[in-house]
Amino acid sequence: IIIIALKLIFPSEIGLEQYWKAIIPTFFTKAQFSRYWFFTAYDGMFLLSPFINLGLKHFTKKQDLSVFLSLFIIFSLLPVILNQDMAFTLNQGYSVLWFLVLYYTGGLIHKYEIFKMFKNYKWLLIYVACFLISWILRYVLDVSGLIEPGFNLYSFNCYLSPLYFIGGIALFCFFKKMNITRSTVISVIEFFTPVCFGVYLIHNNMSLAHFYFDTKFELS
Repeated sequence: IIIIALKLIFPSEIGLEQYWKAIIPTFFTKAQFSRYWFFTAYDGMFLLSPFINLGLKHFTKKQDLSVFLSLFIIFSLLPVILNQDMAFTLNQGYSVLWFLVLYYTGGLIHKYEIFKMFKNYKWLLIYVACFLISWILRYVLDVSGLIEPGFNLYSFNCYLSPLYFIGGIALFCFFKKMNITRSTVISVIEFFTPVCFGVYLIHNNMSLAHFYFDTKFELS
């Protein structure tokens, strides 16, 4: 619908390539911050999730722990320590492979009810601690010049960082345990939840962004 509307407004600038990108946008994700990178990675994860579900269903607790530790070391800890992630094309977490790691982690949280391990305030403290440690490391190591800028352990653009990974798990468990009972709050959440994905699709539409969003809000 958007591409048809833009064709009426900019008839000479909308061609066959733009139509193809509108029909199959996930096939045109090339760079780290490309349009729909999140949905592209999620789409690949969704197609492979049945195989992960089989493992979650049949693995023992010891096997699950071994797999999780292996994934954490190989896909989070080592790439950050070595400050590179090209071996598995993790693309700093903007990839299908990293989403599969997150999916498996979420499955473990559900399977073993890990969110029940701590009270809610403790999960929040873990999240805040990871956040503060990342900022302290950024100041001590980066600002002081002891290490090159953009180190993946605390880089805002790298989702692979163990600090962000652990902090994300803690924040997820915090909300998982949250018990919302007020009907007005529930109504607000139920109203906004279904439309969030639509807002994302509109704002990241390649053609719409080209004509109306890109370069319009940059600092001079």
